[in-house]
Amino acid sequence: MTKIIKPTPQMEPLPWTPKVITGGSTPDNPIWLQNMKPGTMFLCRPKDSRDHNLLEFTLLFKWKKGMKLVITLNDQEVRVPIDPVRFCATHEWYETIYIPEDNENDRDGGLEDDAATEELHKLHGDQE
Repeated sequence: MTKIIKPTPQMEPLPWTPKVITGGSTPDNPIWLQNMKPGTMFLCRPKDSRDHNLLEFTLLFKWKKGMKLVITLNDQEVRVPIDPVRFCATHEWYETIYIPEDNENDRDGGLEDDAATEELHKLHGDQE
């Protein structure tokens, strides 16, 4: 049984007012793609997904704001440019499968990007 203590005139008031904080804790880094190296393979799933399926991606390239991911669908590699802020808001990281070694990781993680995109990098100076 819980004992209730009634305040008396000798008790000092609390220096703060207790408040209820709703919601869960926020992750340390909500943009979880930010610290991944190009060439990293990872699993994730849409946050609203109710099934057991996971998506496998490889981080192909990082620009100043955007990123390019590769996903394999029906044995075809599909390259998808994404906004990492919105992607991380709608997908939850599940597991990192592979992280490239530093010596195998050049500007784009050792993965070839298409020629048109490569030309845009040169024009805009988007090299890291």
